[in-house]
Amino acid sequence: MSQSIYSRWPYKGNLTRIWQELQPTPGRYQHALRLAGSVTLATLIMDALKMPLLMAPGLYMMFLYTQDQGRLTWRNGAIDVGSVAIADFLMIFLQKLTRNDPVFRVIYTFVLSFIAGLMLIAFCRKTCGILFGVFTLCPLHLWDYRLFRGTRWSTEAMTKYTMWSAGIGVVAVVCKTVFDYVFIRYDPREKLEREMDGRVGALERLFRGFADGAPDADIAKLGAPVAGYALSLSGLYNYTDTPRSMSGKMLDLVEEAQRHPLAEITIYNLPPTLFPSVARLLDLGAAFSRQKSQELSDEQKAQCKRLADALSALRAGRGDELRSFVLEGQAEESAGLLDQAEHVLYNISVADLGGPAAMEGLKAILKEQRLPWFGFWVPGTWNDLDKLTHAFRFALGTTLGYIFFLATSFFLNKGGPGTYTIPLSVMVGGSAISTGGITQKMIQRMIAVSVGGALFGYFALVYIFPNDDHRGLGMLVSTGIVCFISGWVMCSRVFGYIGVQIAFAYTIVTNSPGLKPPRGLWSARDRFIGQCIALFILWICYYAPGYYRTIDRMRQQFGKMLMLNANMLSSVRVGSAAKVPALRAAANGCVESIRPLDIQIAFEFDQQVEEDLALSKLLQKGVQDASSLFMLSASALPSGKESLVQDGTVLNACAALEDRLRKLAGVLVQKRVDTAGAQRLLASFQPLEIPESCPEFLSRAFAVYKDIEKNCWNIIGEPDQALGFAQAATAQ
Repeated sequence: MSQSIYSRWPYKGNLTRIWQELQPTPGRYQHALRLAGSVTLATLIMDALKMPLLMAPGLYMMFLYTQDQGRLTWRNGAIDVGSVAIADFLMIFLQKLTRNDPVFRVIYTFVLSFIAGLMLIAFCRKTCGILFGVFTLCPLHLWDYRLFRGTRWSTEAMTKYTMWSAGIGVVAVVCKTVFDYVFIRYDPREKLEREMDGRVGALERLFRGFADGAPDADIAKLGAPVAGYALSLSGLYNYTDTPRSMSGKMLDLVEEAQRHPLAEITIYNLPPTLFPSVARLLDLGAAFSRQKSQELSDEQKAQCKRLADALSALRAGRGDELRSFVLEGQAEESAGLLDQAEHVLYNISVADLGGPAAMEGLKAILKEQRLPWFGFWVPGTWNDLDKLTHAFRFALGTTLGYIFFLATSFFLNKGGPGTYTIPLSVMVGGSAISTGGITQKMIQRMIAVSVGGALFGYFALVYIFPNDDHRGLGMLVSTGIVCFISGWVMCSRVFGYIGVQIAFAYTIVTNSPGLKPPRGLWSARDRFIGQCIALFILWICYYAPGYYRTIDRMRQQFGKMLMLNANMLSSVRVGSAAKVPALRAAANGCVESIRPLDIQIAFEFDQQVEEDLALSKLLQKGVQDASSLFMLSASALPSGKESLVQDGTVLNACAALEDRLRKLAGVLVQKRVDTAGAQRLLASFQPLEIPESCPEFLSRAFAVYKDIEKNCWNIIGEPDQALGFAQAATAQ
């Protein structure tokens, strides 16, 4: 390759940005300390129960739970332990059914890996599929390890050691939960207050910026968090979380706060019954944030100032002042975005938000917004042939990795834990959705092996274990220190996966029966060789057959976002908000998934990276425009009410816009875009007619759609044209 991955690495030559990723952030020190303590406790328990060969996978599970609540750690851990227990049951059943025949091992490795691949794409909680696959391979490793050492186990012994997989999962989850419950000072009432204040404060700053005539660049910065909050399931959830963790989060907080013994929940300035009203304000604020401040009239600026002052009074709990800012004339709701916002504030000022009826109404609304299966299942999985093909690649790669492990274990430490990284690395690498993501994960794993296995392992072998006069104390102390470093690194947005793998690599090197000092760094050497072999297998299964490149995945996410906009407009035309929570969750998933893809482009092996980086800027702008269009459509559907659009001409205009969006989405979601056909489709579009009685949300939606259509021309055009458009957009 004439252009190496290192030459395209986003952080190359910029140690300042790397150092910034490792700077202290709120909660980082506490998280790393809790993780180190829970790993040390789990190490002691696992050694007391005599299961050292399974210690590393168990400790790996502890790095998957980064929630700030012990309850969430326990809930997610119980789900993951359930998937591990199912994997153990299937392995015991198949081992007895096939009498541990080596040929059948290869066959059911493929079958179980295919099931793990389906779980990976069908479940919102991706760790279930990964852990199911990993803990189907762990018993095989134990059986093969004994076989290569010349020892044959009885059926009872194999069953016993297989059941230890679920046991280490239980130990890991219990230790992490105990530390989270003991050392996290968690008050649900304070959490509710902080969540509410963040949302209302973002709205206040946005309207204050419009009132002061701030530049468009500043308005865009002020509108970004508002749009993020609004898109995340009616604005009731933290917009930095994933859709799975957001589902039901606020309802859980409300119920916990009601059971809290210290004080009543309504003593705060922002009672929880405000959540539906604030969610509506977030929708309206996100829809209005596309407006240019220079185009506002003096009356609109005065209205924005009044809204900002009212929100400030709301945050401070000054009810009388809030009522003085809100116009009495807003008792009736109109179609204007600012008028609707004042109407919501008017309802807040006259409502009894602390009464039991308001609390029960809040619970009813939040329960309606829970996703089906608690957000556990991704709808439409079985109808997508591409996802089923990915599961087949996943199973094929894992099976080839297991075969390569059997072939190389005779001359690489006879089946030790180092060589078994081949099928595990193929499985973890294959969980990425693009070739750039696969390469990024494998490179980060190799870096982690070099740092955690070779560097830290060498330091422990030379300086710690020889001077350890107490049995196992050196291993415990060194494991705690390394896990603290790993917990610190894993809080990074870019290098988080390296932090997880550093601890895993170090544990494998120092993991010896009875907490005894290790005899060498052979496992780190074997793991590095195994990961190189795994990368070759991934190239066979993913790169060579033409798997999705990163830019293709970004384009698909843009197409899915346009399809979600079309579905939202369909709900507006029908006048039903029943599908809105699921649409918001899917839209939030599209926005969140496209952000890390931009970094993964630099890890592609081919020579189209410069064009891909240019296209990624256009696609990210397109997703931002599509998000704005989504929120504009959502502003026409107040929660629990009928659509604000009733005029037949306006409904026909919505139908025309919906049809355009569906056609564009159908072109963009394809694996390979037919450039000529897509350009003919765009050329066939006639200018949309805006009705005279068009409400404000729809007129703004048409303006945003024009930007989207123009952006599609740039995306579907030639790569050099896209590069020029991206440079012009960046300069602007």
